Amino acid sequence: MKRRNSIAIKLWLQTRYWYKNYVRNLKTEYEDDEDVLKFINGLMGEMTLSSAFCYRNTPEGIEYWGKKEKKFLQWYYCQGNEIFKCKWFKIKLHWL
Repeated sequence: MKRRNSIAIKLWLQTRYWYKNYVRNLKTEYEDDEDVLKFINGLMGEMTLSSAFCYRNTPEGIEYWGKKEKKFLQWYYCQGNEIFKCKWFKIKLHWL
């Protein structure tokens, strides 16, 4: 199954409107900046959201982050024809 690489994950994260909340929650969860950097640099792969922090302990809550995780995993595993989508634009694959 095709997957996204760490560079794509990092870019995808940075273009989410909730990125600042994600980083804030990471910094609350981890004392070591190296751990935080693993997540925001896309090095955690499919676990970028699921292992980032306990959703229950965030201001946004379980349902909020669960929805974000679902969208991330769909994108991560290249499901559908969109290769990149954010608030401002999206790129689609068009097969000839």
